[in-house]
Amino acid sequence: MSFDTVRLVGTTAPVRRITCYDGWRAAAWFDYIDEQFEVEDIIDEAHLAQSRRVLSKIIDAEVAKLGGDASKLVVLGFSQGGNMAYDVALSYPQQLGGVMARRTSLRLESALGTHKSLPIVHYHGEEDDGIGCGRGKAGVARLQAAGFTNVELHVEPGLNHVDFSEKEMEAFGAFLTGLYPHLKA
Repeated sequence: MSFDTVRLVGTTAPVRRITCYDGWRAAAWFDYIDEQFEVEDIIDEAHLAQSRRVLSKIIDAEVAKLGGDASKLVVLGFSQGGNMAYDVALSYPQQLGGVMARRTSLRLESALGTHKSLPIVHYHGEEDDGIGCGRGKAGVARLQAAGFTNVELHVEPGLNHVDFSEKEMEAFGAFLTGLYPHLKA
């Protein structure tokens, strides 16, 4: 079998103005009104809802290519994209194959949904200066407290928000081949 039997979906956000950066334009799924570090950022929740709708349509199209089997689709995201990967996977009507969350957090605005066995791997750097590691850990704890049974958390010492990590890539590779053993080389 080949990788054509599953889909790994990670998308790029549209460019928009960021309020807390004096209107600087950047790829962003939602506007940051006030950026924080270890506490939840204040965001434009209408943008979050709009982005959820856009990403859900992308997932709908990819699931259709998989014959309607949502369990063959994994979403991934880094930073704000990870916020959206969590949000769309947890709110999607069918349980997806999994979530790969990179140096991100589960936003408090994101509903947890009912897919308690959804496979999730969250990777965070202990020295993350973009989204504090404590926020990543808090999101994982929220999922576990709500009864999510298939959540892995990996924290790498010394890793910053934008550093490359071979260990992270290995963890994600192991996650994917654990879900889809036919992908092993």
